[in-house]
This record gives sequence, structure tokens and C-alpha cells, in this order.
Amino acid sequence: MIDKKVYEDNIAYTIHQIGSIRGEKPGKKMLHKILYLVQAKGVNLDLEYGIHFYGPYSATLDATASALATDGIICFEYKGLSHLMGINDVYDVRSCLEGEEEATLKAVIERYKDKNPTDLELITTAHYVKDKLPAAEDESIIAGVRKIKADKYSETAIREAIGELNTFFV
Repeated sequence: MIDKKVYEDNIAYTIHQIGSIRGEKPGKKMLHKILYLVQAKGVNLDLEYGIHFYGPYSATLDATASALATDGIICFEYKGLSHLMGINDVYDVRSCLEGEEEATLKAVIERYKDKNPTDLELITTAHYVKDKLPAAEDESIIAGVRKIKADKYSETAIREAIGELNTFFV
């Protein structure tokens, strides 16, 4: 179990890094997906994910973001249906991740900086299915994504997401 302060610092740092690298504040959905992918790359963030309407979701991460807002560390900006997050200027953002872990966090953000939350939803859902079916062939992953997402994504889009998994998560 990661210390609460370390955990909160890592979440705040991630919000800051996403904003810095992408050039815009991340929404809650993007934060969930980026941290899911960072954890999938082997960084222990002590987050448990289940499948949700928008793909992999961590109730603990959601509660932590709310607590960070209550403590005045982050602020929410409501824009349409998005809950954009930024770091309050008075908070000194620092990471408790070390060397390779921090490099992995930045590499994931950099790789997916041009993806929108819906793209990340597909990639993380495909990864979630593949992770639950370790010996799964592409057809099984497609069927699993379809079971969760119905017709939200085309077969071509799902195959592209699987290709991304086979490239970046090997």
C-alpha cells in the first residue's frame, strides 16, 4: 500500500504533467486512462480498475481527485460535459516516482498526447480485455470489446487499438 501523501502527490504530479505535455488541462476520463496505461506499463500506482461505462475506471482515483480538490491542491473547471483539472498555483507539484517510473509516466503521456478521451477509452478497454484473457487472439479481444462497448467502435478501430497494444505494451 502506497502512503496517502505519496499517492496524492503522484496524482497531482500526473495532472500537472498531462497539462504540461498536452498543453491543456486533462479531464477526469483522460486522467483515468493515462494512469491505467502507466500502470499497464509496470508502474505500481496502487490503483484497482474495474470496467465502467467509459472503460477502465478506478473509484480510488476518482475519490482522490475529489479529495485533492477539497484540499485546494487541484481545481476543477467545468467545460461542457468535461471536468477539467488543473493544479492550484500555490501547490508545489512534485513526483514521488523514481527514475524509470517517472520516465514511463512521461513516455505514456507523450505517446498519447494527441489522443482524445474516446480514443483512450478504446485503447484501455482493449487492453483491459486482453489483460483478462491473457492468451486471447485478436478475435477474442474484438468480441470482448464489442461485449463491453456494443457498436461504439468499428472493428477497424478495435483492430488498430490491438495493434497499438502489440506495439507499445510488449
